[in-house]
Amino acid sequence: MEEPATHPPSLQATILATHDPTSAALMSTLPHLTYQIIGAAMRVHRNTPRGLREKHYQRALTLELQTLGVKKRNQTRLDARSLFSRWNLEDCDHRN
Repeated sequence: MEEPATHPPSLQATILATHDPTSAALMSTLPHLTYQIIGAAMRVHRNTPRGLREKHYQRALTLELQTLGVKKRNQTRLDARSLFSRWNLEDCDHRN
């Protein structure tokens, strides 16, 4: 599989700072950023021993993403209602 072209970190920072999730810049770069993040997670998975605490895996992933120039925030709270505003969450049965 051919690797996508690497975007400069400044473009990634611009994309991550974008407030409109449907912007053309975000939508055109999202597949590349997704590829980088999944690749980083797979490398951490392959190269770390089993049985570590979650914080150790999180630190390893943070370092891996930093080497790629991907900026991230740790343990960010998300408002599910605003993220999934198109869906009626009250209709979801969380017990199944």
